[in-house]
Amino acid sequence: MLGEDCGYSAPPNDLAASDFLKAFLEKTESVRQSTSSASCPLYCAGGCSSSLLEFRPVDANYIIRLIRASPNKNCSLDPVPTWIIKQYSNELAPFVAFLANSSLRQGFFSSTQKNAIITLVLKKPNLDPHNPANYRPISNLSYLSKLLERCVGDQMNIYLNENNLLPRCQSAYRNHHS
Repeated sequence: MLGEDCGYSAPPNDLAASDFLKAFLEKTESVRQSTSSASCPLYCAGGCSSSLLEFRPVDANYIIRLIRASPNKNCSLDPVPTWIIKQYSNELAPFVAFLANSSLRQGFFSSTQKNAIITLVLKKPNLDPHNPANYRPISNLSYLSKLLERCVGDQMNIYLNENNLLPRCQSAYRNHHS
């Protein structure tokens, strides 16, 4: 699925998936090489007083808040549209909480949730559309995987903030730091 319904135009037909794979692997290797000699960042300047050994269980009320705060985006991997999940969040939240808690407790993320619909988007409109290196991938994940990701992300951010483990100048993924 190449996202034409999202206002993006599809890459030319003469480009194959293997062309994009090669371009993305080359980019990854280029970044690795350019950062290989960099020193490791200091994450815990003041000394960390605790360890994150396990995730806390989530409850249905937390899941309801996540569902209601989530955007109304859909993915073709989802069995039902997001608006239905939102409409029936009170009824579905206990089941989603059970799934999330099972995943958090076992450290297991179901392979059914490890799929994404990739949309290739030209980085800038004036770039050559026949060069696969000029595209960036956008992954559209299932709604359930995004909810679980949010459960983990929220707990990780709390732990990292409480223990001063984020670099002072980092603004990504932090409230009130953009």
